[in-house]
Amino acid sequence: MNTFLAGQDYPIIDPPELETALHFLGVFTNLEEEFNRIDLVNTGLFDLDHPETAQQLDLPGAIRAIKSKSQLAKNVLRWVDDHRYSLNSEELMSKAPVKL
Repeated sequence: MNTFLAGQDYPIIDPPELETALHFLGVFTNLEEEFNRIDLVNTGLFDLDHPETAQQLDLPGAIRAIKSKSQLAKNVLRWVDDHRYSLNSEELMSKAPVKL
């Protein structure tokens, strides 16, 4: 079971493996739902002055989620960078993007 504990500025990832870090990176970079709500608002089809509509779209909540997930993703990347020497180098190279 993968565990992610968010500390003040630094996550605890268990098991401390690249695969676990990549799992959480994928979770925190999945922002499709939040950006879809922002796209809906940008269409101009919704009356945001209507309280029920504004509450359903929850634009401030979408923006908070994007900020929070972005910070968590940044912390995961920092964790990978800080642990790059203890992680399996073959595993790191197999997950690296292909350079053209």
